[in-house]
Amino acid sequence: MTFFRREWERRMIRAGARVPQGKPSGLARYVAQEAPAGATIFDVGAGLGTDALWLAGEGRTVRAYDYVPRASRGALRGATQRGHDLSVRALNLTDYRSVLSEGARVVREPGERVILARHVLDATNGPGRDGLLRFAALALRGGGTLYADVWTGGGEQPYGLRPLDIDQAGRDSPRGTAARWCP
Repeated sequence: MTFFRREWERRMIRAGARVPQGKPSGLARYVAQEAPAGATIFDVGAGLGTDALWLAGEGRTVRAYDYVPRASRGALRGATQRGHDLSVRALNLTDYRSVLSEGARVVREPGERVILARHVLDATNGPGRDGLLRFAALALRGGGTLYADVWTGGGEQPYGLRPLDIDQAGRDSPRGTAARWCP
């Protein structure tokens, strides 16, 4: 299943050729403050990699995931030039083979792990939301935190997002995962 893939690729690949110059999101700043020192941060749905590059610049080990990983090539180039610890990998949340294989790979990495998922749950479909929560259940086995930023409605609708009912998303969590929602 390739939900909005062609449109996403057209928009992101051209923009991803440049090193991102934007400011980090509020969620990235929050994760930088809250995540344990030394934890690897997995930026799922990294897009252009603005947050991933900023977090790497803050001395964090960052793994950027997107189903169009070429969109983050500018961030990867910027991190490499600056000596930051950033890698970019493909992850298709609507393909369980991708979710399960990458989750199994990540859980074997030593150390603490944190997942940042900015506007992933509200930009994908039901199988994609399930895929993110399954990836988190695997990657965070033994401990860790999933930090997610979602649009619940109100104001002008951001590009590509649909309002997400937080209560429903919590009920839809796969068995073995715990969803904790903060205001």
